Amino acid sequence: MARHPGKLFTKEQIFEAVWHKDSDSHLRAVSSTIGRIRQKIEDDKDHPQYIRTVSNRGYQFMPRPEDNTHSIRNP
Repeated sequence: MARHPGKLFTKEQIFEAVWHKDSDSHLRAVSSTIGRIRQKIEDDKDHPQYIRTVSNRGYQFMPRPEDNTHSIRNP
């Protein structure tokens, strides 16, 4: 996602790119992983600035928060 900022990735695309296989359980695996990444990089995980969820479609990495008041924390 970081290599293609702003590009929308479906959960299926993320699962296949990370785990290199198809699975019916990909939705939960991707959601859990995105949640863990948010805990590490977001200042406020309830109002994420860097990983945007597009309802029923997927996720986007946004390298520059809209308000520019937050910075990526060191994990």
